[in-house]
Parts: sequence; C-alpha cells; structure tokens
Amino acid sequence: STPTASGIPTGRSTPTTSGIPNGRSTPTSGIPGPSGIPGRSTPTSGIPGPSGIPGRSTPTSGIPGRNTPTKSGISSGIPGRTTPTSGGIPSVITRRTSRPSRPSSPLTTFSHGNYLANNSKDTEAMEDELMQLRASYAELSRKYAKTSAELAMHQDNNPDELHNLKGPVIEEYEKSISSLESNLAMTIAALTHAENALKEIEERNAMLEKNQEQTKSLNNNLQKYIKELESKRDTETKVVTAREDHSEKFVSEAVKVLEERLRDREAAYKELEEKLKRSGVDQEKHVLLNKIDSKDKRISFLDSKLTQLGDEVDKLRRLENKQNSSTMNFYNMSERDQLTIKSLESKLRQTETELDEAKLKYQELQSRLDNSSEFTATPITPMTPMTPATPHNEYNNNNINGSTKLGVHRKAKSLSADLKSENHSAIIEKLQFELKLFESFNKDKQQSLDAVKRELNHLEIDYQETLQLVNDLQEELKKRDGISNSEPANSSNSQLLQEVEKLKEKEKQLLQNIEVHETEHKKHVEEIERLESNIRDLRKQMTEETSDDKNEELMILREYVANNKDYENIIKRLEDELREVKESHNQEKKSTTSSKDNSITNNDESSADKLEQNVDENVIALESTVKNLENKLSSLNLDIKNKDNIIEKELENKGLLQKHLKDKETEVAILTKQLMDLRKQDDDVQRRMKELQAQLGSVKEINKSLESDLDNIKNELKVVKENEAQALEQLQVLDAEELKLQQELAQLRNTEITQRERIAVLEAQLSEKDIELQ
Repeated sequence: STPTASGIPTGRSTPTTSGIPNGRSTPTSGIPGPSGIPGRSTPTSGIPGPSGIPGRSTPTSGIPGRNTPTKSGISSGIPGRTTPTSGGIPSVITRRTSRPSRPSSPLTTFSHGNYLANNSKDTEAMEDELMQLRASYAELSRKYAKTSAELAMHQDNNPDELHNLKGPVIEEYEKSISSLESNLAMTIAALTHAENALKEIEERNAMLEKNQEQTKSLNNNLQKYIKELESKRDTETKVVTAREDHSEKFVSEAVKVLEERLRDREAAYKELEEKLKRSGVDQEKHVLLNKIDSKDKRISFLDSKLTQLGDEVDKLRRLENKQNSSTMNFYNMSERDQLTIKSLESKLRQTETELDEAKLKYQELQSRLDNSSEFTATPITPMTPMTPATPHNEYNNNNINGSTKLGVHRKAKSLSADLKSENHSAIIEKLQFELKLFESFNKDKQQSLDAVKRELNHLEIDYQETLQLVNDLQEELKKRDGISNSEPANSSNSQLLQEVEKLKEKEKQLLQNIEVHETEHKKHVEEIERLESNIRDLRKQMTEETSDDKNEELMILREYVANNKDYENIIKRLEDELREVKESHNQEKKSTTSSKDNSITNNDESSADKLEQNVDENVIALESTVKNLENKLSSLNLDIKNKDNIIEKELENKGLLQKHLKDKETEVAILTKQLMDLRKQDDDVQRRMKELQAQLGSVKEINKSLESDLDNIKNELKVVKENEAQALEQLQVLDAEELKLQQELAQLRNTEITQRERIAVLEAQLSEKDIELQ
C-alpha cells in the first residue's frame, strides 16, 4: 500500500500483472448453478478521502437504486446522486412482483408430437441465449477488471484528483454487476423450471399415448370378438338351415323312393298274376321262387340251387306217376311240411335258449373280469409280483438262502448294509418288472374281452338273420298253402331242409366259439389264480425276511449289550488291578523307606541296594502294565464308538429302505388309481357322447343361447362406446391442460424477452460508463 499526500494509507491493493486487483474475486470460469449467486466481498480497508468507504456485500434478493457519479466529477466528498427506481431501471423486487404468477394447477402433458418438437427447439434457443449471457458476463467482468486496474493506475499517478471519484464509480460498477448476476440467476432458475415442466409434459404425453394405444387395442379386440361371434352365428344359421333343408329333402326323397318301390311291386304283382293266368302250375312255381328270391335279397344263396330243385321235382313227379294214390301222397307231403315247420320252430327255441345261455356266460365272464379288475384296483404292496411260478420260486429260494447267509455274515462282521440294500433293490426291480407284466396281462384281457364282445354281437346279428329267414319261410309256406292246396310241395321241403342244415351248422359254429371263449376264460382265471398265489408267497417271504431281519438285529443288539457288559466287567477288573498295584507300590515304598532306615542304622548298604533295584524293577513292570491297560481301554472305547456308528448307519439305511419301499407302495397305489381313473374317464366319455347326442337334438336351445350371447355382445358394445366417450372427455380435458401449458410457456417467453431487454439496457449503461470513464 502506498501513502497518500495526507499521510493516510489508502488501504487498496495494487493491480497484479494480469491487470485485476486482488481485493475482490470476480468469477472467470462461468456462471454458478441455478441456486443463486452469493454476494461478493469487496476490500474493507477503505479508500482514501474525507470519509472513506467501507467494504460491502452485494445483496442477492433485490437491487436498490444505483448511485451514479456526477458529471462534474467534483472531489468535494459529495456522494453521487440516487436515480429514481420508477423512471430508471426497475429494481429486481419490482420486477419480480410485476412478473405474472404461474397457475397452481398441476402440469399436464401434450398429446401431439409437433408441440414437443417445438418445445425442444425453444429449450435449445434458451440454452444458446444462456451461453451468450455467460459470454457477455465474462466480457463485462474482464472490462471491469481493466477499468479497476486503470483506476488504480490513475490513483497511483493522481491520488489527489481521483480520490473522490473512485468510491461511487466502484459502487456503481459493483451494483450493475450484482444486478447482472441476479438477472442471470433468475434466467437460470426460469430455464430449470421450464426444463422440469417440459419433462413433466413429455411424461404425461407418454402416458396419454400409452392410454390411447390401450384403448385402440381394446377396440380392435372387441371388433375381432364381434366379427368372430357374427361368423359363428352365420355358420350356425347355415348349419340349421342346411339341417332343415336336408331333413326336408331326405323326407321327400324317402317318400319318392317308397312310392317307386310300391309302384314296382304293384307292377311285379300284376305281371305275376298275368303269368299265373297264362302259364301252367310248374311255371308258376318257378316264377314264384324267382320272385321270392328277388324280393328277399338275404336269401341269395338259394338261386344257385334252383336247378337242383327242378331235378328233384321231376324225380318226384316220376314217383307220383308210379304210385296210384296221389291224394294220399299229397296229404303225406302236407303232414311232412307241418312236421318240418314244427321241427324248425323247436330248433329256433333251442337256439334262443342257447343264445340266452351264451349271454348269461358272457355276463358271468364280465363279472369275473370286473372282480379281477377290483383285485388289481386294490392297493398293491411291493410284495405283489407277477412273474411265472417256477423262476419266481427259484428266485425266492435264492433270496431266502441269501438272507440266511446275510444273517451269518452280520453276526460275523457286525451288520453289513450293502448286501441288504442290494437285496431290497433286487426285490424292487423284480416288483417293477412284474408290474409291467401285470399291465400287459390286463391289456391282453381287455383285448380278449373286446373280441368276445364282437363275436357275441356277430352271434346276435346271425340270430336275428335266422329269425328273419324263418319268418320269411313261414310266410312263403302260408302263401304256397293258400295258392296250391292240392299240389305237392317237395321243392319247399327241400329248401327248408337245406336251411335247417345251414342253421345247424351256424349253431355248431356258435357252440365252438363259445367253447373257445370258455377255454380262454379258464386260462385267464388260472393265470389270475397263479398270480395271486405268487403274490401270497412273496408276501409271506417278505414277512419272513423282515421277521428274520428283526430277529437278527435283536440278537446282534443283545450280543452287543452282552459284549458291552463284558467290556465293563473287564474295565472294572483292570481298575481293581490298578488300585491293587498302586497299593502294593505304596506298600513297597514304605517298606523301602523302613528298610533304608534300618540299613542306615545297621550299615547294611548291600541289602539296601538290592531292595532299591527290586523296587525299581517292580515300578517299571507296574507302569508297563498300567500303560497296556490304558491302551486296551482306549482301544475298547474306540471299538465301542465304531460299533455305535455302524449300528446307527445300519438303522439309517434301514429307515431309508423302508421309506423307499413305502414310496414304491404309493407308486403302485397311484398306478392302480390311474387305471381306475382311466376306466372312469371311459365311462365319462360314453356319457358325454350320449349328452352330445342329446344336445344335437336340442337346436332351439342353442339358438336361444346364441341370441343371449348376441345380446351380451350388444351390451358390451354399449359399454365400449361409453368407455370411448369417457376417453374423448379425458382427451378434451388434456387438450385444455395443453392450452394452459402453452399459455404458461408464452408467459415464460415474455419474461425472457423482458430480461433480455433489461440486460441490453444494463449493457448500454455499462458502455456509457466506460465511455465516460475514458
């Protein structure tokens, strides 16, 4: 600091090499964040003059009216004038109150993408303006540094003249800089607020777009659903109309076919009557036989034997010519016909009874199969094998021998768990194999039952055909009796005899089929009984094995307990021996001490040495025995621990095996349940088929349900329309909010414009001050 003319120190700092005073720090790297610019501190040492100006801190909340120096530059110590705030530059406080307040309603989002693009452009423009403001602020700070340096130089050169001008000029510059800083802070805060508002607008726009997409997807789905329902309705109406048309067509076609058949039959009857009138008796017989064969298509095999019947008729005629009494022959033939009819009727009754018996046998077979299925449906334990008898018994014998060997091995080597687990795993594998065999056996049973059912159906069909044939034959015989009561019926008798023979052959075939089925059923029953016996044997063997295992384990535990008792006795005995040895040792020590005293008294050194040697040898021997006994005790304790561990492991293995067996039992039970479920499903499927057939008949109910569905769809469409109206209302509300936001943005732009104008005014004032200073 340099002294002035009056001898008072100025208190200012001289400029540095860069031209900026050290008394005050100016920002050179840019503008601080949006939180605001703190007040600056100026040097407080004072400026030379009559009064001296103390250091100050610039306010950040508002800028008062500035003090400008007078034009005359008088150094009388009179301060600069205060300009009025109403006509000059408005203060920050008045500016903040004149600024329009933002609405308190929540920010909403825009639904259009063009406006978002405009907002982004506006933000970019505002960022550019910010950069320009920062650059201008940096330039002003540099100018202020230069001017302060120049002032300092002038003060150094002319301290008396510029002493009075220095204080107000510096204050004015500082006030202008603080106002610029506050304006910059306000612009930064406005920009951050605008950015936040833009972010909220973008988020709300995204939400609106998502809502619009959801409404569109809902509308599309509903339209698709409506189209599908309309297509279903069209198809069902088509099906209904087609059915009605088809039924009408079918009835009309059936009526036409029946009428044509009636006409054909009437024509055939007329032709037959004409031929009967024209031709003789033999020709009439041939024509009747031919017409009967043409009517009854089921008796087609009689056409091939018509020629044989004609030959037989010729032979009978020759016989009749030889005989004198033709009338007696006729009566005899009529009686034969009646006898043949009666015999046929009796055979028919027999066939009916046989068919009834076959049905009863079939029912018995079904009941037996149901019983066998119930036997399989019962929960099967893992001791139910299904293998043949001889290899199974051999395997079981091997298992029994193995179990006895295992008992001996366990007694010898303390419960070997490996062989036991192998035995159980072999039994489980065998059970699985036999379950597969049992399933295949059940499948074979079902197939054989299906075959039996089919054959019984064929038999019933054959029986109905035979009944129809017999009825047709009876009708033909009645017709022939009415047409020719006086003529012999040798041809009809021969036909009846042939038909009777064929019926007998069919009956024989039916009996053979029934016998074959009975033999197959007996085989199945024998197999089931054999399997049941195998299951019982395996259960017995498993129970015996488990009982043997339990007995063996009890024996082992008893032996173990006995061994433990023996070990305890040995330990007690060894402890007693140790006590005795210790007592003898103590006694020997006492005897040695007494002997030593006696030897000292008697001066028998040789005897004392011998006694000491004997005592030492006895002590060494006793210590060795004690050590051996301790080693034996430790080894016995280790053996006991090892055996305990082995027993625990074997018990754990046994528990695991039991769990495994229980799991297998549950698996078998599950399989049986699944079989029962499959049967139930088959029954359910049959029931459903019947229900579906009933539903096919009830077309009117389906139409009613379709109409109700259409009504529901209409109601849904109404609901959708209401939702669309609500969505449109929401969009209108959002449009109104967008308008509000646009207004707010316009207000922000207006505030930015006013701030730019104020900054321009401030820059102009600064330039004027620079000019005045120069």
